[in-house]
Amino acid sequence: MLADNTASLARQTDRDFEQLFMIDEEGMGIGDANRILMVADPDGDYVLVLDDDDWLINDRAIELLKGATIESPDIVIFKADHKGLGILPSKSAWEKRPIKGHIGSCDFITRRDVWDKHIEAFGVDEGGDYAFLKAIWEDKPVVIWLDELLAGIQRQGRSNGEPE
Repeated sequence: MLADNTASLARQTDRDFEQLFMIDEEGMGIGDANRILMVADPDGDYVLVLDDDDWLINDRAIELLKGATIESPDIVIFKADHKGLGILPSKSAWEKRPIKGHIGSCDFITRRDVWDKHIEAFGVDEGGDYAFLKAIWEDKPVVIWLDELLAGIQRQGRSNGEPE
């Protein structure tokens, strides 16, 4: 799956991005893997988390995301195919406060300073992506809702202890 992940980045029409690999140990589980993100030190203006089982569906994803950041929003939320869960955020959750289970880490990018301010929330539990979004939402962020299907997840239903 990591090969599919990196291949999706290699196909991007805009190649001006940095890719960091954060390595976790087999059997750590999602919560521990999320805590590894707390030590990530990206250089870019925005951060996108793509787990090993995530990929960019649209070859213009980076280009479209950069276009959405022209006015420097705190966060850009877009659509991703979450396998058995379907396209998230769902129509009923679109342009509303994120709901746990209705959005994932590959559904948004965050401005770097917002990332730095709230990254510790990612490590609270296996719902770290939602805890992170909840912390951002409390600051009343400037949000761009980009109505594009940009990412996808290849597997669903990991449990704590299964490798991330």
